[in-house]
This record gives sequence, structure tokens and C-alpha cells, in this order.
Amino acid sequence: MPLSIPAHLKHSGNLNRILELDAGGCSTSEIQQCFELGGVRLKAVNGDFPLLANLPEMTRKAVPKQIVKAYLRERENSAAQLT
Repeated sequence: MPLSIPAHLKHSGNLNRILELDAGGCSTSEIQQCFELGGVRLKAVNGDFPLLANLPEMTRKAVPKQIVKAYLRERENSAAQLT
């Protein structure tokens, strides 16, 4: 069954957020933590996010860009304090 337009937009946005977090150097567990802040619970298997297992969550709600930006900023600040 194809995704509705709103579900497709949420899925695409969430995929972009995952890619942003990955590009920011986040681990799988950190990506999960960030998404939980946005109200989305991702399932990870062997360090990856399986498409079919996560499709219901990825299409239910979009994690806002602001949450990802804030998470990355906080992560960066925490790393700077350790050095």
C-alpha cells in the first residue's frame, strides 16, 4: 500500500533528520535519543534502522529540525567541555 502524501512527507523529513544526525557524527543510540525527544521511537538492529520495523513511527510524526539542531549543539557543547 502506498504512503499518503502527509505520511510520505513525514517519512522524508525524518530520513533527512537521521542523515543530519549521522553527518554530525551521532551514533545509533544518540539518534534514537534525539528522536525520542521529538516523540518518535526508532528501533535499531545491529547499528541500523530497519525500514519496515520503523515505518509506522517514521510516518506517524515528523521530528522538527529545531530539535535536531539543539541536540547537535548540546552534543558539541558537551564534547567541548570534556576537552
